[in-house]
Amino acid sequence: MTPSPALPPVPPVPPVPHVPRADMRAAGTTQMLSSVANAARLLREFGRGEPQLGVSELSRRLGIAKSSAHRIVHTLAREGLLERVEDTGAYRLSVTMQILGASAQATSGLHSAATAALDQLRAVTSQTVHLAVLDGLEVVYVERRESPGHPLHDNQPGTAQS
Repeated sequence: MTPSPALPPVPPVPPVPHVPRADMRAAGTTQMLSSVANAARLLREFGRGEPQLGVSELSRRLGIAKSSAHRIVHTLAREGLLERVEDTGAYRLSVTMQILGASAQATSGLHSAATAALDQLRAVTSQTVHLAVLDGLEVVYVERRESPGHPLHDNQPGTAQS
């Protein structure tokens, strides 16, 4: 088995632009909490192919202060969404996040609608087949059927590729 090529570094996600309250009211939009937006952006970083990330790396990727990244990570860990890896000191998604992901996957009609077509395509081609959707500028792999004799380990369902 040949090793996978190294992925290029992921550029930092641009910060959420600040919109003054008066502008939000005038535009008729709902006010957004930047802390919640940053927490969501932080969680999405774990879907970019690295299962463990440290506070410094998250801070760099998000373009926020290390202290802010630490507070967000600490809060998400206390809420059971992240867990600290003792050996490395980095963080990873918790079992709770896996359960939430499985719940979302189970309630998605996309999986049940695509199952027969994916199985049929795999049977006809004898190749690994993937189902992916575009999410903004990223491709998110939703489902995969392995080829009969050559299992691959890249692009796990739920991972994003940009």
